Amino acid sequence: MKYDILIVDDEEDIRSLVGGILEDEGYEARFAKDGAAAIRQIESALPSLILLDVWLNDSRYDGISLLDVIRKDYPGIPVVMISGHGTIETAVRALKGGAYDFIEKPFNTERFLLVVQHALENHRLKTEVIRLKRGSLGEELFIGESSESQLLKSSIQKIAANNSRVFISGPIGVGKEHAARCIHEGSKRAKHSFVSISCATLDYDSLERALFGYFSHDTQESVQGVFEQAHKGTLYIEEISLLPPYIQSSLLKVLQEGVITRHGADISVKLDVRVISSTANSMPQLIESKKFREDLYNRLNVATLNISPLSKRRQDIPDLVRHFCKELAESFGLPNLKISNETIMFLQTCKWPGNLRQLKNALEWVLLSSSDPIETIEVHMLPQSISGETKVTASDSVPEFLSSSLKDARQAFEKKYLQAQVSRFDGNISKTSEFVGMERSALHRKLRTLGVHYNSDESAEENSQNDKVAI
Repeated sequence: MKYDILIVDDEEDIRSLVGGILEDEGYEARFAKDGAAAIRQIESALPSLILLDVWLNDSRYDGISLLDVIRKDYPGIPVVMISGHGTIETAVRALKGGAYDFIEKPFNTERFLLVVQHALENHRLKTEVIRLKRGSLGEELFIGESSESQLLKSSIQKIAANNSRVFISGPIGVGKEHAARCIHEGSKRAKHSFVSISCATLDYDSLERALFGYFSHDTQESVQGVFEQAHKGTLYIEEISLLPPYIQSSLLKVLQEGVITRHGADISVKLDVRVISSTANSMPQLIESKKFREDLYNRLNVATLNISPLSKRRQDIPDLVRHFCKELAESFGLPNLKISNETIMFLQTCKWPGNLRQLKNALEWVLLSSSDPIETIEVHMLPQSISGETKVTASDSVPEFLSSSLKDARQAFEKKYLQAQVSRFDGNISKTSEFVGMERSALHRKLRTLGVHYNSDESAEENSQNDKVAI
């Protein structure tokens, strides 16, 4: 994606000369002869960089006053000041006013291009720092060898390569925002901003202003919305299913026309933004109940990414747990943090309605709740809230087994044990049989005897390595 540079100078020869130099280097150049024309150009489409002459033949704006307007209304755009009558005082004023650098005319072409390159790179690095502060790329999305995690990685790589809008579905805590960031980082827009907004955290009025920006007539203040902040980059809209109907109409218009109008203002701004949206809710149900516009959903859902819950990735849990333990050890300043095999096996049997987020939080809770340094996480240290119906304590088991014969108690234990192991290995019979130490055919017979049901057509695939059992 080319950088778009706006040249603001009242001399046509200078505009033409600078534009030619930039275009020869692969940049896109736009031109404005005065302050009013510059503001119109910025409002029509946000540039990547502005080259601004200090002395404009403009009764309303000189370069410094126009710089003040740009810094106030469009703080994300870097500005380089240019002057043929430069003084130290003027340069200081420009830099204090927020300009990235100051160049004197006539300028050396190599130095000029170097300043342009550095200004764009500086802006990119600032954007990258903001992104890193907001969160990592979510490596845990790709950890593990399950078919679900491998499919997810492959899908993200394919989707990132094109420029289409993306709709991400999946339950809470599976890493939908991390997936959106990965798509952005793998795309041609990676050098530009990734901006996110959640429809679940803002009221209706605040949401409209946050999306499209606003102009205050009382203070004469103009504020960018997330669409403008994401110009040339990616906008991630979380829980878009909660978008109010009247804002759905406004969003549909923006997607159709590629133009936004700030709330309270009459000026339209042309934008180039890739939109990625997500929800944990059922969109077909919302569309059927008329709570979400089908035409808007079709605009958003050009490419679809479905993220499976952790219950479909149980065989990834050991690798995920070790990854989280390493992260937590670094965060808590521990030399090392281990987790026992019994604890990992137990974690594979839990339900995890909160998915990856809940798994990581459970491990962090162990460290936060302990008054003494922990070297190894054991089962008894885990929070009771994660166990649900999967955790069977001695006190829970004794009454059941005391009222049963030895044969029935043993059979009940075998059934619970094998149910847990099959669940742990995500229904993979080959891996389950290898772990429990039974021949595959013998395990099939045992599961049938104990009433653990599985697909009837599985017998035709006895040699398959991906056979599944439904329990």
